[in-house]
Amino acid sequence: MPSSLKTAFTGHIVGWLVTTAAAVATFLVTWALPDTWQQVSNLILMNVEPKVLLVLLLCAVMLLLIAVAFLVPHLTAEKRTLIGGIYWDKKKNPYCPSCKIPVSKYGEYNCGDWGYWYNVCKSVFNLADASGNPIKPEDARRLL
Repeated sequence: MPSSLKTAFTGHIVGWLVTTAAAVATFLVTWALPDTWQQVSNLILMNVEPKVLLVLLLCAVMLLLIAVAFLVPHLTAEKRTLIGGIYWDKKKNPYCPSCKIPVSKYGEYNCGDWGYWYNVCKSVFNLADASGNPIKPEDARRLL
């Protein structure tokens, strides 16, 4: 299994488990135990007023819309990859490792210190491989 796929799967394992449990429970209640489902639905319809059912339905729809409103921006957020101590987007643009805001140009700062300058942090972010050896932006972009 590729590492990115493995990371994506393990990062959402709780969601997968909850979804699977909900699907199994729905299957058991509606298909495997139809008599029980019929009895429960009849019990609800006989003991709960239609106005209350309508309010519950509207509340469920509102909760669903709120959940979707919070999830859509998270799901559509651009994924960034950390390479060389800097985050990179799909277009191979560099981003600050702490706040993930775009950094300025690559150059020599602080007497021989090569890296990306970030105005907000007033810091130079050096590019380095896993061993700590400096790398150039072209090398980091090739790894994407």
